[in-house]
Amino acid sequence: MNILFSLALLIHFTTHFHGHCTTDNLQLGAQTKVAIPNLSIIGFVTRAFVLETSQPVPNFRAGLTVEAVKEKYVCSFDVFLGDVKVWSSSHFSPFFTSEKCVIDLTMDGDLRLTGQNDQLGWRTATFGQGIKRLQLSNTGNLVLLDEFNHIKWQSFLYPTNVMLWGQRLDAETKLTSHPTNSDSFYSFEIHPDKLALYLNSGKFKYSYWEFNPQKPKNISFIRLATNGLQLFNDIGHKIAQIPTKRLKVLRFLAIENTTGNLGFYYYSTMSHKFKASFQALRNKCDQPNFCKQNEICTFSNNCSILQVKGSPGNFCETSKGYMKDIQNKVSVLRDENKKMVNTTKESCEGLCAKDCACLGALFRSVNRECYLYEELRGMKEVDSVKEGMSFMVKVLDDGKNGNGLKKWELILIIVVDGIVLFVSEMADGTRLRTLDENFKTLQEAQLQLQHQRIINRGGQMVPQLLIKWDGMTEADSTWEDKHSIQQHFPTFHLEDKVNLKGEGNVMNTPRPPIQESDTSSVVPRRSERARKLPVKLRG
Repeated sequence: MNILFSLALLIHFTTHFHGHCTTDNLQLGAQTKVAIPNLSIIGFVTRAFVLETSQPVPNFRAGLTVEAVKEKYVCSFDVFLGDVKVWSSSHFSPFFTSEKCVIDLTMDGDLRLTGQNDQLGWRTATFGQGIKRLQLSNTGNLVLLDEFNHIKWQSFLYPTNVMLWGQRLDAETKLTSHPTNSDSFYSFEIHPDKLALYLNSGKFKYSYWEFNPQKPKNISFIRLATNGLQLFNDIGHKIAQIPTKRLKVLRFLAIENTTGNLGFYYYSTMSHKFKASFQALRNKCDQPNFCKQNEICTFSNNCSILQVKGSPGNFCETSKGYMKDIQNKVSVLRDENKKMVNTTKESCEGLCAKDCACLGALFRSVNRECYLYEELRGMKEVDSVKEGMSFMVKVLDDGKNGNGLKKWELILIIVVDGIVLFVSEMADGTRLRTLDENFKTLQEAQLQLQHQRIINRGGQMVPQLLIKWDGMTEADSTWEDKHSIQQHFPTFHLEDKVNLKGEGNVMNTPRPPIQESDTSSVVPRRSERARKLPVKLRG
């Protein structure tokens, strides 16, 4: 009975306030209340709008929101543009409460958010300043005004992850975006010499995108115009602009909570949704958290595991390490506190090697910059020659094994989608095939050829081989590019190999090329189980 009563009471409040005729201002003494359910309801959200502008849709609205989060309820006062939340009282500190969510403008001019037993969750602290009313402007700015219409408080001075059209942000201010279930957050910051996006993770602060005016100039403030983001100096002259990619009127700029991408958004009258006309990060691999720590984002937007034998703590305890080039790999992250300028690659490598906490280093030859890393993240594949960068990681120095042969290089990349890529060099750069003559026999024992096919990959015909690996079942056989097998197993002569269950030749019956996305015609089917290394290659 109590549950039914609470739900009925909730429905009453929700229906009443959603259907209430809203205005663009509230007078002293105004109060709005929303009931909160006694039980936790997953996915529950209700809103009661009390302010609304008279613009055409999408217009601005402001009101209370009650939302279920982690089996509790968050009470907040929010501003919306259409269905997009552009400001919230709970952006930095969520207000968890029960029983009720209340917003009121007190007679002494203080705007307060309270909950059960008048628990205070948020306030403007504007009491005693002659406040007369709360108003929602046509620009989405929530303001408290005195009798002379002077602004005493405004939401524009407390930005969240959104910057609205016409809004001004001064240098040394920032927008912040908080991913769900994460201790890290993204920020868009205005510096006197640049604009930058940052990943803030514990003690680390990494930049992953920057905009610098062509000529060094002092940035005083920025403003979002209809055709782009404008940068101004301290005398109000426009010194630079990030233009939009479409001839559409911009409504807001935002940092996306999940990806950390910065976008400019316009309203599409065709889809009745907001769409991006500019995005700072064009590729998924440029997103700082697209892949996890110790993973690499590949050209195909898959995440690969970078395996480095030993843990980071080993280098600060007993184990020694040396630096190893990882070709065609970089990190999109830059730690300004771990940056050296006017240096060389050798110096950069040495700095990391001597610092036991350093796990990797990035050298940019164009401007001779060196960045050190205490964690390996934000890594991606690149054309290193074009980028002019060198990425190095620290690996354990285990010396030699019992028979005098140098041990395997300790770095190995395993692509998550099943393709195994071997870094087959020794510590001194010696290739796998020159280890000794007996290893040629080991190479040939690694794999058995079962079938061949040709696939269409991006308009190119790519020969592939169905390989059964030593120590694995036929169900674990995988299709590998012929070129890759020839590269990593140069002594494996395809013309001589006969491994079709003891038959005497390899099937070469002409067939139409298989489209790479067409897996229905592939027989036998590639195993979906996690790929393991061949037995004789395991460390």
